[in-house]
Amino acid sequence: MRDESAPASNRSAQTSLHTMSHLVRRARLAPRRLTLPGRAAQQARAEMRAAAAHLAQSHGELQAQVEQGLGMVRTLNANTSDLKLEIRDSCGLPGQQWFEALEERIEQVREERRGSRIRGRTG
Repeated sequence: MRDESAPASNRSAQTSLHTMSHLVRRARLAPRRLTLPGRAAQQARAEMRAAAAHLAQSHGELQAQVEQGLGMVRTLNANTSDLKLEIRDSCGLPGQQWFEALEERIEQVREERRGSRIRGRTG
């Protein structure tokens, strides 16, 4: 059966990336909203701009890691698909039976998920 931690990790990373994007936008706007006069306010705005730049850099690093992870997942999925087909096509009747049973299990899991999503919306 397929490991479900990769899709969950992907969703978590996408959520984190979206949250960081929002924070970066707000952090970049914050120094403009600080309306206090004087030298202390200038210093505070400079520190806020530096913090926003650091946050933007971290966001860029996270985005690169997420994209790298997605690329790895796509590659693994493609390789897994190729391997499944190779087993089906090269291992005779046992390979075909294994493949059919696997496809049935996959469909069963999909149906269970659809049912749980529907119950989650109505329950």
